[in-house]
Amino acid sequence: MKKSFRERNPFTVGAIGLAAAVVVLLAAFNIDDLPIIGHGPTYTAAFRDASGLVSGNEVRVAGVKVGSVRAVGLDRQGSTPYVRVTFSSDADLGDHTSATIRIKTVLGQKFLALEPAGTKPLEDQIPLDRTASPLDVVQALTGLADTASAST
Repeated sequence: MKKSFRERNPFTVGAIGLAAAVVVLLAAFNIDDLPIIGHGPTYTAAFRDASGLVSGNEVRVAGVKVGSVRAVGLDRQGSTPYVRVTFSSDADLGDHTSATIRIKTVLGQKFLALEPAGTKPLEDQIPLDRTASPLDVVQALTGLADTASAST
């Protein structure tokens, strides 16, 4: 015979309710990391210059947001240092995919633009020869001003 809800131990019912609330709360704060709901697999790309790209910036394919930048850090290949960008993407990326850091807003916010290519899935990181960073206009104008003042 089943007990009615009122006849059950209130401590047990409260503990189960509290546990369920904690699970829902944790899932809500980590929604990007959840399978099926969260963003797709994680990939890496090698850049010569991070150009202001930071964790949390968007990843786009053909202007559509497909993921986000997870981490930006310095790495080394032999004696050559480079920037390793770790990102997630819902898009299918081929083994010849290229990546570019692009400017999103006038204030200088950046995003990672991907151009999927290739017949096999991307397994390693996107190498330096298939990545590009944008020209920093402020840095270029400062360098031009320094050059002009030095020549006079």
